[in-house]
Amino acid sequence: MKVNLQEMPYAQQLEKLRLDGPAGIGPDVLVIPNDQLGGAVVQGLLSPLSVDQAKQDAFTPASINAFRMDNALYGIPKAVETLVLIYNKDLIDKPLDSLQAWLDYSKTQREQNKYGLLAKFDQIYYSWGAIGPMGGYIFAKKRQRRL
Repeated sequence: MKVNLQEMPYAQQLEKLRLDGPAGIGPDVLVIPNDQLGGAVVQGLLSPLSVDQAKQDAFTPASINAFRMDNALYGIPKAVETLVLIYNKDLIDKPLDSLQAWLDYSKTQREQNKYGLLAKFDQIYYSWGAIGPMGGYIFAKKRQRRL
């Protein structure tokens, strides 16, 4: 079997699939981040995969479930990234235990013309390292509506 490998940025992969897929000349395999999965599935760009359970079990539940939608598997993890909260032990003895504590600490620091917690809270990907460990969530389990 001959494989034609063509590297391109993530965004271009989905665009190429949107344009070339209906003509039957789109890619057979692509690499996209799991946060692009939902849109690609809803647009009909991806088909469910049939993957043996033993092979699925080789991945952590969080990594394999990141490629599930409506109980169907649409991808296999290539890599798993971990977002972490890093703190300076010279400034704080131990990590604070809530987002409210971090907010209060940050306000105190700002009053002294210093910074407290720095996170891109307008971009969930980057802020998850602070939100997730504090018990925050984006989507409730079992499709409950939550804000």
